[in-house]
Amino acid sequence: MTMVKSAKITNIIFSAVYAAIGLAFVVYPWASLRVVCILAGAACLPVGISKLLGYFSNDLYRLAFQFDLALGVFTLLLGLLFLFSSVVLSPAVLRLAGAYVFIESLLKLQTALDARRFGLKHWLWMTLSAVVAALLGLGLLLDPFLSGISATLLLGLALTVSGVTNICITAYTVRVKNARQAKETED
Repeated sequence: MTMVKSAKITNIIFSAVYAAIGLAFVVYPWASLRVVCILAGAACLPVGISKLLGYFSNDLYRLAFQFDLALGVFTLLLGLLFLFSSVVLSPAVLRLAGAYVFIESLLKLQTALDARRFGLKHWLWMTLSAVVAALLGLGLLLDPFLSGISATLLLGLALTVSGVTNICITAYTVRVKNARQAKETED
């Protein structure tokens, strides 16, 4: 299996885990913020690794993974911060998660618009899901009165939509060069 295929599969799997954790927050919004920190940190580490793998793969269009070096490093650092944070830091988790979802969604929006220029189908769905995820992330980032169950619900929705957006963009934009294309590129 090529590195691009491995990166694509890994990214889809970990984005599904990311979305599943978000869905768990929607279903169990009363979970403590410490549990949220641990789950978010545990999810960030493999997502960060998959982003780094994607960035260093040889994707044909270079759309889905174009921003994943910075996002991968940021996700790894965020995961470590979540895992090893003290209870004092826990209230900042919602803002950090909101900032992450917002920034990632803006980058995915750019990827979706680039996909349109490439003539890829499904660009509109990618665009809409990136906008929804960005709005949810912005809600987490900017609402100073958000707390408790409503904050956990919004976090869950943001992670779920963001994870699904990542799956769609990866599935629709990552392409592997066939043998003929690889030879033409080398010539």
